[in-house]
Amino acid sequence: MKRSLVTIWCAALWLGMAPAHATQNLDADDAAPIGVNVPRTEISRITFAEGRIKGYRTLAADLEIKAATGDELLVLPRVAKPITLFIVSAASGRTYQLLLTPGDSAIAENIVLREPASALNKAAAVTGDTAEPLQARVLRLIKALAVREPIAGADISHKATEFALWREARFVRLALYTLTDLQGEVFELTNTSPEQMVMAEAEFYAEDVIAVAVGRHVLPPNARTLVYVVRRRAI
Repeated sequence: MKRSLVTIWCAALWLGMAPAHATQNLDADDAAPIGVNVPRTEISRITFAEGRIKGYRTLAADLEIKAATGDELLVLPRVAKPITLFIVSAASGRTYQLLLTPGDSAIAENIVLREPASALNKAAAVTGDTAEPLQARVLRLIKALAVREPIAGADISHKATEFALWREARFVRLALYTLTDLQGEVFELTNTSPEQMVMAEAEFYAEDVIAVAVGRHVLPPNARTLVYVVRRRAI
């Protein structure tokens, strides 16, 4: 009996010393920030339930990336305030904004992002026989927009037109390229607020948008960046 009690006590001690982990299964939504609670002093793991991580963006001063592979991100907060982390899914191509809130918990978090089936199915559909020609044309169009060069078959307008986007931003279209089934646009976005602005490509997507490229993802007050948008036109 004495030996049994010692064994149980040792086992309990070992379990108490072993690192604790908690899993958060979160539904990924690219239309709104995803709130995540993370420990201030422990490393947390971020991964997708299906597919791999294509890329990420954050402020290095706020969040330390301990390891980054296609399968996971290992992160450790450097500040006590909420931290913005953008993470790109290789399976769907979508960008998700995570808002990490550091806390006093000593439990390391295992954060699993679950993408909606519609996003994964849509991404799978573009891998068919017609995907490559469309992707090639979209790429050529974006390159033409970036250097403001003409492209075969495109009607081009350089009339400046302002659009309402966000209250703290000025959004002006500088160029419009119109093809039979595609439309490319060059916008200039100005941060008119007194605060730093952080943005991601996902914020410019709509039902007809198939590609977005943002020049600068972090804008100080009064700074500007170019945003390139490609839309699918109804034929």
